[in-house]
Amino acid sequence: MIVREASLRSKCIGYIIEFKDLAIFEAGNGPTLTLRAFTNLTQRSYVIGGIALRSEDNTLSAGLNCMIARQLDRHTIGKALITIQLGIPNSFALASYTRKLEKNTKLKGSVKTGTFGSLVEYGCERQISEHSKLAATMCIGMPVGVLVKIKLTRASQVYNFPINLSEEIHPAAIFYGTVVPVAVFWVVKVLIVNPFLKMEKEMESEANKVKYAKQMAEKKRDAENSIRLMQETCERILEYETSRNGLVIVNAGMDTWYPWVKESSKSNLSGFYDPCPEEEKMLRIRYLFRDAVHEVTFGDQEHVRIPKQSHKIHSS
Repeated sequence: MIVREASLRSKCIGYIIEFKDLAIFEAGNGPTLTLRAFTNLTQRSYVIGGIALRSEDNTLSAGLNCMIARQLDRHTIGKALITIQLGIPNSFALASYTRKLEKNTKLKGSVKTGTFGSLVEYGCERQISEHSKLAATMCIGMPVGVLVKIKLTRASQVYNFPINLSEEIHPAAIFYGTVVPVAVFWVVKVLIVNPFLKMEKEMESEANKVKYAKQMAEKKRDAENSIRLMQETCERILEYETSRNGLVIVNAGMDTWYPWVKESSKSNLSGFYDPCPEEEKMLRIRYLFRDAVHEVTFGDQEHVRIPKQSHKIHSS
C-alpha cells in the first residue's frame, strides 16, 4: 500500500519549491515510512532528499539520502547521490555519481563503506539498440575482491554475468577488468553492431524510397516546374549581381548525413524537394561574393544568413 500526499508548490525568494510524494508508507517485507522532498536549486539543477524508517525482523533501521542533479548541457546530465543508512546489523554510507552522455550512454561511479566492508564501483551503460542495453561495472573492495559485472537487458529480460577476477585486490586484476571489457565492447561495436545498424538503416531507407516513390516523382516534377517558372527572373538577378560582384549562389542542395532536429524543412521551398523523407538532412550552399568562393552548411531548421566573412574559402 502506498499513500501519497498531494503536491505542494510555493514560491519563495525567486525559487520554485515543490514537494512531491511528501510521505510514503509501504508494507511488505516490513513496514517502511519514507519522507521525501524535492526543490529546484537553479534553472538547471535540483535536489531530492529523503528519510526512510524501516522495521524488519524486530530490527529498526533509518536511512538518509540526498540526490543533486544538474543538466550540464543539452544532452548531458550529471547526478550525485549521497545515502546514509543506520541499522542493525547493516549500516553504511554511499556516494555515487552518474553522468548521462547524449541519449544512449551513462557513466557511473560509486563509493560505499559500512559494517560489512568497503566497495568502489565504476562502469558504463549504453543503449545498443531500441530494446537492448549493455552495462559493464567494475567492483573493487572487501570482501568481494575484484569483480566485473556484465548486464544485458533485452526488453523485459535481464541477463547478469558476474566474473570474479580475484578474491583479493590486485592491480593486474583491476587493469584487465577495466581495459578488457572496454576493448571487447568497442570491437563488438565496430565489427558487429555498427555494420548491423548501418545495414538496418539502409534497408529502412530503401523501403522508404519505394514507399514514397510516387510522391517523390510528383514533388520532383513540381520542383522542376518551379525552377522553369523562376528561370527568367533568376537570370536577370544573376546578370545584375555578377556585374556588381555581388552575391551569386553557385549551388544549393540538401545533404542527408548530418544530424538535425526537424521542425520545418527547407525542402518545402520553391525549386526544392525531399528525395529522402524521414532522414536527417542539412542545406549546403556554395556561393560567390566579391569574386570569392564561400561555402556554408545550415541545419534544416536554421535561418539562412549569407553572405558572411566566416563562410569564405581561403585558397592554399
